[in-house]
Amino acid sequence: MTPSARPPCRTRDPRLLEVALLVAVLQLACGPSPEDHAAALRSILEAERRAHLETDAALLAANLADTLVSVDEGLVTRTARENVERRFAAYFEGAEYRTWDDVEPPVIQVSADGRMAWVSRRVAVERVEPDAGAPATQFESAWTATYEKRDGRWVMTSVASTFAPSREAARILATARRNLAHVGADSAFEAIRSRADVTVTGSDPGSYGVNVVSATEGRVRLEFSFGMTGVLGGGRDLVRGTAGAEPTVASPAMRSFVQGHEVHWNILRPDTRFAPLRFTGLTRFAGRPALRLTGTDAAGGAIDLFYAVSDTLPLGYEVSDHIGGPVDRVQLVVDEWTDGPGPRFPAVAMFLQGTDRFRYRFVEIEPLGTVSDSLFRLP
Repeated sequence: MTPSARPPCRTRDPRLLEVALLVAVLQLACGPSPEDHAAALRSILEAERRAHLETDAALLAANLADTLVSVDEGLVTRTARENVERRFAAYFEGAEYRTWDDVEPPVIQVSADGRMAWVSRRVAVERVEPDAGAPATQFESAWTATYEKRDGRWVMTSVASTFAPSREAARILATARRNLAHVGADSAFEAIRSRADVTVTGSDPGSYGVNVVSATEGRVRLEFSFGMTGVLGGGRDLVRGTAGAEPTVASPAMRSFVQGHEVHWNILRPDTRFAPLRFTGLTRFAGRPALRLTGTDAAGGAIDLFYAVSDTLPLGYEVSDHIGGPVDRVQLVVDEWTDGPGPRFPAVAMFLQGTDRFRYRFVEIEPLGTVSDSLFRLP
């Protein structure tokens, strides 16, 4: 047998293997224990809590990896640590946290080799916005985060978060209806009929008219002056591309298009369209601090509804564009409200789609106490 063919382990001194094994055992014995790792992670979690109560973005970002992977609302994003810090600095500015506490003890799991960890946490928050006179908002949030041991310290590498649904969303919707004098809206009227004159600016300027009839139980008819119509609900979802053409069954994408034009019910009763709605935190919309509610449209895309932090009046909404427009999302902003006695309704609304602007001025708005099937037939 040539030297290169000899089994290498047979030439080693067994005593050297024993020494190596002993060194490895000693290293394990002297390294951090699982309890040590958990204690270090609990210290990081306490720093996260303190960062919110003290509105300290630098402290919050101190234990992040160079790049943080986030999973939220069906999206995966990668954000540099300095950008995370910058966003939280803007989010914290002028705000106050009255509480930011664990609802239950965080769940901490550490890998056997002590190099990775998983943390699940649920907190209850009471936050006061910077706007003068803004009410405090209360919500619960939960998330799972991964941590890695890098250069002897734990850093967060990814996070997937959720907000608790329903209770806060229901409170926001009820307050909005009360502020619009839509108290008991379910019994006050069952449908809204509206007519709008639309002015288009941008890539294809022009004008047209649109008629919408929406019922609280979900039926809707949308009719454009250029011939396109759509009817949803009552066991038939139909669309007609031009006047006189044969109607076809509405696809989920076309259903979402028709529902996106139900301006009044989307603002007043979105819970009948996009349930279950959940409160997904504080943000800014149309330049104003806003409460955000999130639901799902007929094609499975997210719809976000925005209400002013100061008085909970509706600000508008964003819908997913499933029919191949220039952008993925279309935004509607409420510009004006009706005046006079009785309930208030949006009088002007602006659809924003990329560089295109569709200004809807509602020239007729009629609440209907009863609903007839004739209202929801293709003309």
